[in-house]
Amino acid sequence: MKIFYYLLIIIIFSSCYSAKKAQKEVIKAHLTYPKVTSNFCAETFPIKESVIEKIKFVKGKEIIKTDTITVNCDEVVRDAKIDNKVLVRYKTIYQTDTIVKEKTKTIENTAKIKSLQLKIVEKETEIAEKQKTIDLLKYLLGASIIALLLLIFIKK
Repeated sequence: MKIFYYLLIIIIFSSCYSAKKAQKEVIKAHLTYPKVTSNFCAETFPIKESVIEKIKFVKGKEIIKTDTITVNCDEVVRDAKIDNKVLVRYKTIYQTDTIVKEKTKTIENTAKIKSLQLKIVEKETEIAEKQKTIDLLKYLLGASIIALLLLIFIKK
């Protein structure tokens, strides 16, 4: 009889710790001591920052500049009888290539990432349990078909 009372006391004083109860306690703690809960969350789930730097090479357009120089050969040679002039044309090609550094800064909420990872694990276990029940039902269906065929053959 003493064992019965001990078991009854254990059952009465022990309770299940559910997600609802945990949520109520966290809300109560946050309302009473918001600094403690915010510090706990900040330490447990810090913000993850990452900077990705990409370097791009941008090929520039060609700029063609033409110019003409006239050289008076009479002054160089000092021959006054013949009009010697030479036109020299030349091109200058410029190309402005640039290198661009592009920085991308990402900020991740690790609490949200952890929450989503836990949801993925939960869904995977649900899928595994459903697959087990489907396999069991297939096995039972096959066994019942075999039993039905055996009964048909035995009656004949």
